[in-house]
Amino acid sequence: MEQKFEEIAEAGFKGVSYLLPSLEDMDTWHRLLDRYKLSFSAIAYPAKPQDMIGILQHANQFGRLQYSNSQVSDSFVIDKEAVHLLEGLLKVSEEFIIPHFIETHRWTVTQDLI
Repeated sequence: MEQKFEEIAEAGFKGVSYLLPSLEDMDTWHRLLDRYKLSFSAIAYPAKPQDMIGILQHANQFGRLQYSNSQVSDSFVIDKEAVHLLEGLLKVSEEFIIPHFIETHRWTVTQDLI
């Protein structure tokens, strides 16, 4: 893991964007982020607003997050159902102090915004 952080920093990157580390790995990640002066943003794959609750609670435990970025499952959710899902995710995110962005990405709810 340390080699990966070292290579990220040596390549000139200023941060890491990845899944939240497990509870057991949090101290190691904090140490490595500090050592290599890297910021951190979390990637998430929620399918419903309730998924974000657990993700953002975990993010609060980890701390040091600039933001969370999610790719919302399922490209077959459309129209009002998609709007309702996205609004629910944003509402949950407002309850936490971590900025949350929903990514436009293939095979996700936001792949075809029209």
